[in-house]
Amino acid sequence: MEISLNPDNFEPVRLEFHAGKLFTGQDIRGKDRTYDDLKYTYQISFLVKGRFFSGDNFLQNFEYYDKERGVSLGGRTRMNLLRPEGRGIR
Repeated sequence: MEISLNPDNFEPVRLEFHAGKLFTGQDIRGKDRTYDDLKYTYQISFLVKGRFFSGDNFLQNFEYYDKERGVSLGGRTRMNLLRPEGRGIR
């Protein structure tokens, strides 16, 4: 979980990078482990200032999916972004 008070313009890419690090940082090496041993990872970020997405939504959830067909990859990573300004909180 993190709070970004004054996020830079590259914040969306930075969020995706760190979510990937959380997921790939898990150790599944060895004969007794498989990809099924990967744990779900969630990145929760509070974006206090700056707009990177349209609308005034307080909560936005991101995951990998096929946009054209609306099919989720069914993966184990999620990014949840909370924007206090979406609720009139400043």
